[in-house]
Amino acid sequence: VDKNMFLHFDSGGGSNEITAKAVARKLSYAMFPERRCVPIDVEIKSCSSPQQENSYDCGVYMLAASGAIAKTASNQILDLERFVAEATRDPSFAKVTRKLIADDIRKMAAKA
Repeated sequence: VDKNMFLHFDSGGGSNEITAKAVARKLSYAMFPERRCVPIDVEIKSCSSPQQENSYDCGVYMLAASGAIAKTASNQILDLERFVAEATRDPSFAKVTRKLIADDIRKMAAKA
């Protein structure tokens, strides 16, 4: 999987595609702060996912998918350790990430 590719498991029949793209873009900027001033082309791969039969179980499906991904990833722990090391190699990542979170909170508060 490319480091700018996000996997999207949507139990809502594709209804979250636009939001998933926006979240992936923000996560990509947070994960690679050195590229913040450069437009990042984020690819989202829609993955096969069980479909919920109601309008309120999306969280349950998300937790199930996350659990399955975590179990699979535990078999690839060395790759995960390398990924985390790369994502956090610049000590300023925490400061940049805190600022991004604070900015998002301010934006949401202004809309409320």
